Amino acid sequence: MLRIVVGRIVLVAAASAYLAALGISFSGVRAMRNPSLANLERGMKWNPSNPELWSAYGQQLLYQPQGAQLEKATTYLMRAAALNPLEPSGWENLANVYQQMGDGRQAESALRAGLRAAPHSPDAAWRLANFLVMLGRTDEA
Repeated sequence: MLRIVVGRIVLVAAASAYLAALGISFSGVRAMRNPSLANLERGMKWNPSNPELWSAYGQQLLYQPQGAQLEKATTYLMRAAALNPLEPSGWENLANVYQQMGDGRQAESALRAGLRAAPHSPDAAWRLANFLVMLGRTDEA
């Protein structure tokens, strides 16, 4: 009898944990389907380890009607890159913001981090090479 009760308690606890994880995952998916700032903030609160939410929030800050919030966007894009450092697109997004800010050194650093993250990625290599060509460093590119 005691085994049955303990077994049921374990099953209920496992089911509850599964449903909680499912709800957290769903909140991130829902936020990405309608990526308003409010939805993305809610998604980041529920699932702070999802780099896609942080990246989408940072990109949203670049296209606000009041004007781009570059410093704030940088913070969120850096968090996205830190959560998933092996994803070159996160580093590319960060480099784009640094370029908009006029900080070529930081942009190059972000692009190089993206290439280190995925050394065999033609996209990461192409992006860094184009950046170096824009700077007139064609031999290095």
